[in-house]
Amino acid sequence: MNLDRLKPLVPNINILTKEYVTIVGCGALGSVTAELMVRNGIGNITLIDNDIVEDHNLQRQNYVQKDVGKPKVNVLYDRLISINPNIKIIIVQERLNTSNVHLIQSGLVLDCTDNWYTRKLINRYSTHWIFASAIKNKGMVQYLNKKPCMECWLETDSEEHCEDLGVYNAITHIIASIQSHLALQVLTSSCDNTLYHFTLPGKIHAINTPCKVECQGCFSTPLLPKEQVQRVCHNMYKTYTYIKGEFQQNKQYTLFKDGTIHIYADNKNVANTILSEILTN
Repeated sequence: MNLDRLKPLVPNINILTKEYVTIVGCGALGSVTAELMVRNGIGNITLIDNDIVEDHNLQRQNYVQKDVGKPKVNVLYDRLISINPNIKIIIVQERLNTSNVHLIQSGLVLDCTDNWYTRKLINRYSTHWIFASAIKNKGMVQYLNKKPCMECWLETDSEEHCEDLGVYNAITHIIASIQSHLALQVLTSSCDNTLYHFTLPGKIHAINTPCKVECQGCFSTPLLPKEQVQRVCHNMYKTYTYIKGEFQQNKQYTLFKDGTIHIYADNKNVANTILSEILTN
């Protein structure tokens, strides 16, 4: 792929063919970030996501109508290869969890996820990564290399979700663009730990985040406690178990092959009851 328009800005751009990044989450942020990284000349990419393309994704994610019902990693793989056939791509159709967390323990990790538990895994296991988040008309991006870590400053039990509050496609594309630009800086020169907070229509704040004393993310053992059900939207919860096997779906839950469970319930108590029944059976 011809990178002549980028070479005046990044003279050592050719080193990127030997670099690799891992993108966790292939939705609104990840599908755009992945394409931008390929167009920046990255030679090796790992895509991690267990979701399929749904119709409501098309409003902001890098997919089209014919992709609906297909695994996101597969669709994104085909798109990226069509841009640069020489790129090497590994696809992992699983949710990031403690059994496959070794996938993020080297190289640069780009967080494009939508839940705090997965971000905590990245924060505690990755040596350096770029946090990104978007909701409504705002978003945040920060390069992290252990101190300060994400848990030094960010409250990680927020109940805000795009399913409830919505998100502009402009903000997800802007945040993905900033994330990919920071990744380019990290891989070719240097990048500090400034947090960038962007709000539409065009306000950006650069913030220096503190190092928290006795921060669990900085000083505790990487392994997190067993995950409980996490709220995704007003009537759906998500969790992960070590039940692997055939895809199952009914009115109460969907069990994916990698052990991810979507539970449909009005509150967390009901969701935990359903989870107990699943584990018992």
